[in-house]
Amino acid sequence: MNELTIKEQLESHETYHRIASALGDQPMRKATFRRMHQPTHVQKIIFERRNALHLLDATSGMVAPFKAQEMVNYFTVPFPEKPADWSEDTEWVPEKYTAEDHMLSYGALVFADRRTVNLVHRLAKGHGYGAEPGFSCNPRRQMDFLSRMRDSVLFPVLTEVLDRSYWIPQGFTPSNLDDWAEAFDLGNTPVESTLLTLLGHANSGEVCHDDLYLKATEDALRNEMSIFTTASRPSTRSDHALFQRIEKYVSHTEFMECFDPSLLDFHAITGLTSYLTDYQQIGKSVEGLISSPFMSKAGKKVIITDGKDFYRSEVLELKFVDHRLVAGFAVRGARRATTLQDLLDSQPEKLWVFVEPFSLPSGEPGTRWATEPDVNEN
Repeated sequence: MNELTIKEQLESHETYHRIASALGDQPMRKATFRRMHQPTHVQKIIFERRNALHLLDATSGMVAPFKAQEMVNYFTVPFPEKPADWSEDTEWVPEKYTAEDHMLSYGALVFADRRTVNLVHRLAKGHGYGAEPGFSCNPRRQMDFLSRMRDSVLFPVLTEVLDRSYWIPQGFTPSNLDDWAEAFDLGNTPVESTLLTLLGHANSGEVCHDDLYLKATEDALRNEMSIFTTASRPSTRSDHALFQRIEKYVSHTEFMECFDPSLLDFHAITGLTSYLTDYQQIGKSVEGLISSPFMSKAGKKVIITDGKDFYRSEVLELKFVDHRLVAGFAVRGARRATTLQDLLDSQPEKLWVFVEPFSLPSGEPGTRWATEPDVNEN
C-alpha cells in the first residue's frame, strides 16, 4: 500500500476535524493558545459594507467611514535619524519601540477578511506619499507587503485568525466572513455585533507564558515593524533588508505555532515538528527515531517537548539505521537551568522536536549571538 502524500495527509486531517466540528453547536477549537498577538487592547476592525470601507472601534462600538487619511495615519511611522552631532566613535542605536508606539497610538487594525485587505491595497495605490522629516509614509508600497503577509501581528485578518483557531464545519469556506458568522450562529445579527463577537472568538484561547515563546513574539513584532518602516523608503538597500526581515518574521511565526500542544501532530505532517520515538539516553546525548520530514541538521538548535514543557537542545548527528532516520540530541540545554534530563526522567512515550529561529541567542560563548550561560545550570 502506497503511503499518503503530505497533501493527502493534510486533507484527510482537515476533513476529519471539520466533520467532527460540524457535529457540535459551534466550531471546534483547533489551537489551544490565543492566536492574536497584538500588544494592545485598542482594536479597530476595517470592513466593507455597501461597496464602502468602514472602521469599527471595538471598544466603543462606533462605526465611521474609513478614509485615505486614516490609512496615512496608520502607516506614518517615525524613522529616527542619526543626529548631526552624534559622535562617530559611538554606535547609533535608534529607540527600540518608537515606530510601534506611534502606530499603536491609533489603535491596532484588524481586517475583516482578505477581500478587505485587497480593497485597502487598491485604495493605497493612489496614495504614494513621500517621507516628511523624521517620518516615513508610503502606503502603496507598505500595503504591497501587507497584502502578501500571513500571520500579521499588527494587521491580522479576522477570517484567517479564526481559521487558525477553529475548525470550520464541513461545507463552510474558511475565507468567507459570512460562513464564520453562520458557523457561530450569528446569521441574523447586525454586522457590527457580528464582527465584535467574531473578534472575541479570535481573541480567545490560553496565553503561553513560556519565555522562549514570548521572546519569539517580541521578535516577530519588532521584525514586522521593521518591515513596514523599511518598506516606506524604496531602494535597493531597503529591498535587501526587507528580504532578510521577512525571512526572520516567517521563522518566528512558524516557531510560535509549534508551541501549541493542539497543533503538534498537525505540524508533524508538514515537517514544522517531528516525532521522536524509541529513544534512549547514551551518556550526554539521547538517540531515537525521528519522523520525516525533519527540517534540521547536525549543529542546529532545536526545542524538544512533551506538549507541556519545552527544552532547548542541539542536533548532534543524523544517521540511517535499518533504513530509518535516527537523530541524536544533546541532553543539556543551552540557556535554561532545567535540562532535557528532566523530561527524559518522566519517560514520555513520544516527544516532538522543532527548530529554533536563527535569531534567538545560542548561549555558546564566543559566537555572534552568545549570551552568558545561566548560573543555575548544571
